[in-house]
Amino acid sequence: MQNTTGATDNFQGCEFSMFRAKADVSDEQLIAACLKMEKEFLSSEEGFIRHSLLKGDSGSWADVVFTKSKEDAERICRNFMGNSACLEYLQLIEEGSANLTFWSCVK
Repeated sequence: MQNTTGATDNFQGCEFSMFRAKADVSDEQLIAACLKMEKEFLSSEEGFIRHSLLKGDSGSWADVVFTKSKEDAERICRNFMGNSACLEYLQLIEEGSANLTFWSCVK
């Protein structure tokens, strides 16, 4: 899943989280909730460049939000809990499985 509102080459920060979906959640449900969250929240956030949802082995997922700065990524994350589409997305994630980190681009 990605939003191409800007070139990823211009990103200077990102939020990177790894998680597991709840056992009864299908890939299609998670992807649909992700797309809704992008449309109703991320696409209107200042500093947002692109979003990707990645699927790994053994049920692992990664969610990456590329932003113009690390500070933008942190602010967007703080605003996340105030949006109903974001909360719907969070409800599909196994409790306690998320590991959220923020990054600055150095090269």
